[in-house]
Amino acid sequence: MLKNFLNAILSIFKFNFNKLMLSLNPATVMLFMYAQLGGKDSLLILMGTIMLGDFVTGIGKGIFVEQFDLNKIFIGLFRKAALLYLIVIGVKIDIAFGTSVVRDAFVCFVTGYEGLSMLENYDKLGLPAPKGLSEFMIQLKSSGDIIINTEDNTND
Repeated sequence: MLKNFLNAILSIFKFNFNKLMLSLNPATVMLFMYAQLGGKDSLLILMGTIMLGDFVTGIGKGIFVEQFDLNKIFIGLFRKAALLYLIVIGVKIDIAFGTSVVRDAFVCFVTGYEGLSMLENYDKLGLPAPKGLSEFMIQLKSSGDIIINTEDNTND
């Protein structure tokens, strides 16, 4: 179903989905992702590990606790893609301003967000999770929170 949908979209641009998949080997995809996400470092690896854990526990929750729904899986994958794109934006902001903090703040935010979601899945599956881990995820998420002050503080 998804393959047919993508073939229909790609046919507009004269692409063949099967040829596209052959040219996108995993190493090429990973290299492109690392470049867009600001390079491979331990913070990014931690985030990826936690995102994968959230995905796996979410599928487990769907199978064992709730009724399995393929649409929820696609929504979850889209949400993860949107969060990764947030990091790409952070990389571009860092490049534009010559800094290196925005990307790391976004990675911390996404890691904490995904970690809390994973721990919620653990709870719904009845799996134990260390109390310190949930406190760490809350702290990690809040360390990436960015507050933008939109109030006009000028005294005219």
